[in-house]
Amino acid sequence: MALRRTSKTMQTIVEKAKADAVVQARGNVQFPERFPDGRGLVEQLNGLSVWCKVTVLCLKNCRMGTTGAVRLAEAIYSFLSASLVELDLQRNDIGAGGGQALAEALRLNTKLTSLNLYSNELRGRGGRALADALRLNTTLSSLKLGGNGLGAGEGQALAEALRLNTTLKNLYLGGNHLSEDGGRALADALRLNTTLTSLDLFNNDMGAGGGQALAAMLRLNTSLTFLELGSNDLGAGGGRALAAMLRLNTTLTELYLEYNNMGESGGRALARALRRNTTLTLLHLNNTDLEYEQQSALAQSWGDRGGSFHVREDEDEDEEEDEHYYNDEDEDEDEED
Repeated sequence: MALRRTSKTMQTIVEKAKADAVVQARGNVQFPERFPDGRGLVEQLNGLSVWCKVTVLCLKNCRMGTTGAVRLAEAIYSFLSASLVELDLQRNDIGAGGGQALAEALRLNTKLTSLNLYSNELRGRGGRALADALRLNTTLSSLKLGGNGLGAGEGQALAEALRLNTTLKNLYLGGNHLSEDGGRALADALRLNTTLTSLDLFNNDMGAGGGQALAAMLRLNTSLTFLELGSNDLGAGGGRALAAMLRLNTTLTELYLEYNNMGESGGRALARALRRNTTLTLLHLNNTDLEYEQQSALAQSWGDRGGSFHVREDEDEDEEEDEHYYNDEDEDEDEED
């Protein structure tokens, strides 16, 4: 169900309020014009909640801003607390203040399972507030914080939260600046974590040190099945460490290493590891500076196991494809009334 420029859609939703409501704002809903400071939206949601349960709220790219996010957080804390399970606010420029307000609402929330805050300029204060909320939250299973300018400090804060949190399964942090220190902190926390199954660290300046730390973690971790490490300057050292891990790990099924300069030694090590590893079903190695001989050896080691295996040096074709690992923005949000 879509929330549009007029209240007609809201009336339609109310008339059909026997079921749970999915409220989705199209790209043509812009807060400064339609919902100044978020007041109009909160009022309509409040009215809707009288007649039915609002379970999914999708407000992508609505220019909500900090004030709108604060008002929405108040609504989540009050009348939406008993029903809302999915919230998508990507590309709304809510800033650190909006992130802090939503984090406060999350502390005691017992319904929300999915939160998408991709590209919202959360920065340090917003990121640390959300990490702190994860220490107490016991229901959130999916959190997307890609493209928010988070640094090593925020990576360390999230790592500390993961030591205590026992419900989060999917964490997406692509397109930030966690650096090697943030990567090491996350790796250390995930050694004993038994709930996280998917981790996206695309384009985070991890370097060889971060890659090596994550590889060491995966020798012990038994829950992670998906790992995205593309565009992290892992180098040959990171490649060799990950290869050594693959010889022992029996739970990881999907590994993305695109746009990393693995070099000849990294390629050889990965090829040898694939002969022993039997659980990996997806491996992406596009644009990892591998010569034809290493590419051929890797393909031969992959053999006929099926799944998805990619290794080629063709940057122009792959660059746009790789963006989706940390950018969920749908392309169908431009419909008009």
